[in-house]
Amino acid sequence: MASLVLTDSSQLTSDSQDLGLYLNFDCQKSDDIKRLLCIGIFPPNSGTGIGRDLVKRLLKYGAEVVAISRTKKHLDSLEAEVKTTKLKTINADLSDWNMARRAAEEAGPIDCLVNNAATAILEPFFDIKPESIDDSFNINVKSIINVSQVIAKGMVDRKNGGTIVNVSSQAAKARHN
Repeated sequence: MASLVLTDSSQLTSDSQDLGLYLNFDCQKSDDIKRLLCIGIFPPNSGTGIGRDLVKRLLKYGAEVVAISRTKKHLDSLEAEVKTTKLKTINADLSDWNMARRAAEEAGPIDCLVNNAATAILEPFFDIKPESIDDSFNINVKSIINVSQVIAKGMVDRKNGGTIVNVSSQAAKARHN
């Protein structure tokens, strides 16, 4: 099974380098991977990020990738940029339990799942609203558990194993006063 490993940053975009996380697809084993699912490939309000760079890197090495995002225009922009039949995109809000499950099922058999969906509460402590807490929990916890359950069940049923990678960083959005 191919792996995601920490490596140097020479081929990643400056956006990813600023986050201090460098992911490289082990191209020596790329033939072992059939389909990869990259969840939440774009941070909120952004068309770039770790997930987008990872999708492009995996496609470069010949992997089939299913990318899921709640923002259709980001998926459209990715499709226009990479122009390949090895990319399938699914527009879904993973904070919705049923929609997340349907999207994971629509993705089909997956060998490697990369959960990269995340959001942060950027409100002063005394101003945090209940909806903000609910949104944060739905995206950062519930969607990851839900999608991972569906994909892991498929991995177990196919008896060929698989990999689930959870990526999380809010460093780019943090405010230090």
